[in-house]
Amino acid sequence: SYRRAITIDHTKIANTDQTNFPILISGTYSYLATTANGGNVTSATGYDIIFTSDAARTSNLAFEQESYSPSTGQVNYWVKIPTLSHTADTAIYVFYGNPSITIDQSNKTAVWDSNEHFVYHLGETSGTTINDSTSNNVTGTKTSAANPSATLNGWIDGAQNFLSSSAGSIGTSDV
Repeated sequence: SYRRAITIDHTKIANTDQTNFPILISGTYSYLATTANGGNVTSATGYDIIFTSDAARTSNLAFEQESYSPSTGQVNYWVKIPTLSHTADTAIYVFYGNPSITIDQSNKTAVWDSNEHFVYHLGETSGTTINDSTSNNVTGTKTSAANPSATLNGWIDGAQNFLSSSAGSIGTSDV
């Protein structure tokens, strides 16, 4: 029902075109909140949000929904762009608000190609598994549910705090 253009500034692309490049769409957009929260998204899980390379919605782009807040429209999406030009701006489109879409449209394993051996977002807040977003399925295992411990202080979303008994904290990571 709704469409918005996203323009990627070519001056941010260094020296050569980039192919099959995952970009991060991150922020809080009131129009991406659900209709119950004053936005235009009809699915409480954000399933009716998709990305395309054209305004006519004929060429869907692979994307991964890392996080979605139906109450605020805060999102973290990784979208695979076929070609990012270093000489001209690249436009992609986000579509949302289609009540007939009720199943997940994302395809996270298609976002990450064979050059990525594993992709951990580290947003797990319980359990001992760290999920891989690639098709390689290189699942990580925490030593316990609390180690590494989940934190909300990641650069993009949640994160894990890796501790060393001999060296103290060795950092927090989210991607």
